[in-house]
Amino acid sequence: MMINEQLKNEFEEDRKFYGKNLILVKANPDKGFNYPFYLYIPPVDPSKMKTSIIMDCLNDYEEELPEGMRENSKAIETVYSMLSNNTVIEASENGANTNNSDVQEEESKSLERVHYRMAKAMGPINKFCHVEGFPVMVPIIPGFNGTKVEGVNQVKSQLDKDVIKELAPQIKAMYEYAKGIIEERTRGKTGENEFKINGIINFGYSKSSDFASNFMAYYPELCKGGFFGCGSLGTLPLDSITLKIVDKESKNQSAPFYKGENGEIIKEVTQEEFDRISKEYNKEKREHQKDIVEGEKERTYIVPLNFPLGIADIEEYRDLSELEERDEAGNVVKSGKEAYRELLAKIPTKIFVSEYEESHTGTYAYKDTPAKDGRVIQAGTDMEEVINSTLGNDWLAFQKELADKNLGNVELAGMSNRILESINLVNAVFGRSVNERFHSYRQLYELIGANVQTRIYKGFSHYNDSFYTIGEGEGRIIVFDSQNLWKSDYFKENLSDTFKAFNDGGNLQLDDKGTTEEVSPVFQLCRRYLANGGKIESLVGLKVADLNRLFNDLVKKKLSKESKNRAFDELTSAEIESVIIRAREAAEVKDGLEDVLDSEARSGEVGDATRFVKSAQQVDLPKDTIIPETE
Repeated sequence: MMINEQLKNEFEEDRKFYGKNLILVKANPDKGFNYPFYLYIPPVDPSKMKTSIIMDCLNDYEEELPEGMRENSKAIETVYSMLSNNTVIEASENGANTNNSDVQEEESKSLERVHYRMAKAMGPINKFCHVEGFPVMVPIIPGFNGTKVEGVNQVKSQLDKDVIKELAPQIKAMYEYAKGIIEERTRGKTGENEFKINGIINFGYSKSSDFASNFMAYYPELCKGGFFGCGSLGTLPLDSITLKIVDKESKNQSAPFYKGENGEIIKEVTQEEFDRISKEYNKEKREHQKDIVEGEKERTYIVPLNFPLGIADIEEYRDLSELEERDEAGNVVKSGKEAYRELLAKIPTKIFVSEYEESHTGTYAYKDTPAKDGRVIQAGTDMEEVINSTLGNDWLAFQKELADKNLGNVELAGMSNRILESINLVNAVFGRSVNERFHSYRQLYELIGANVQTRIYKGFSHYNDSFYTIGEGEGRIIVFDSQNLWKSDYFKENLSDTFKAFNDGGNLQLDDKGTTEEVSPVFQLCRRYLANGGKIESLVGLKVADLNRLFNDLVKKKLSKESKNRAFDELTSAEIESVIIRAREAAEVKDGLEDVLDSEARSGEVGDATRFVKSAQQVDLPKDTIIPETE
């Protein structure tokens, strides 16, 4: 890992800008936390300071610390010394090192690692400091615990389930310590009533959405709100889901979930889907987890939703015996797990994705796929491990490497760590695509009556401003372009409005401005087109809006009881190519897509576009091509 000079310069500017308002609290095991954290106290009159702390976490993975080593003490202090003009709260002796190894990593390696971590953790401070009056807390926790293979459920900065029992209490201790700092600094400055911090607002974007969601599910009593997305869809306050086995022909995809007579949530699946779910569950099942059991009615089965998908085994991770819910008269009406369930369901929560979320790909197999060499690649398989590659961040190069090894037809997607453990359950019950999963959770939260609102931000992408590029430097060609949701002013306004509503204890009032109802399938389908040998040059100059409309028009003809998402999944490579050919034609005529559609309507030819344009496989990009602005 090399220090990024631009990142270093930005870090220098940031820490100078924040001055004494930015506090670095060093790791302090005596106070209950083994990692440092940033605390930003806004420069406002204490009487105007908000009573909630916004909390985010380090939104990145980092290179793993070699086994048997600890980070170099001198390097840690060197990085900490950069904050000498800010406030640094010292810890107990050797508090920065949290393992017992006597072997220190090479100083230069630790210097790069710790600097990167500290600089990246500054991102949330930058994002939230504009929201007037809110303190911000950012635990600085490294990503991996052990190797990637062993770390499927052990990513520390995501509070994954194999580390949450150790780490969540430390985050709580950080919060209590930060609360004390703020209240001490405001003492005597707010009139007769002393200032009190009374809760956490959890925020998470992308990887850190798991941190936000998991902490909220672990300590709901500490949380005044949750605003996270482009990753986790939350922990459902459910112990189980009932699967009803039906024939494929009678399976109802238009209303995937419904309530049974006793209030249980039911989902229809085929016998094949259930067999795969059952086999997977029994293979992955931990000793403390419940078995799948038969339901009261014929051909129904009750499947536990274990943490963090649901809360079936939450008591394995946390003692809930002291939790209580009281009525207005102060009488205990619920306790233990039932009080916990109620607290979790009542937290005001906003979960979001971007319309172009599928543009953010990964290295995992999207679904079961027969490879060209005869193997069957199972959904959730990390293809980087299959071919021993390190090119996952360069998607086009990685795709070419797969093709060279007869695995080019394996469609790739990003998967959060929680999904890898139960991929068949998630695919069958919640859906394969981001869009299908998002709508499944939306419906489930409504059925449960949870205080959750969902939002798809129209016209934005997950992270990158551009997807798929040809060439480098000045000659680089952007195939698709989009607005970055994280960097947008519109998203910043939404953050501010949402945080203020959480702090004031009111319900979120959201309008439909800037929203859409579907996550676009365009990027998922274009990746499939390229995986099957299509040329990336064929996509240059095409408009996302045109492709979206054409793909939607195509699947409308296929819909019966099949959901739109599954219809997209079942499109053949020839059908995908035909849409790209039609979009190519629209890009080459004066009036664009409307002209092409009018021409097809007049001729009665709406299916086979190959007869009036050259094959997309044969399109070569002229050297002087000007890329038109995309939508």
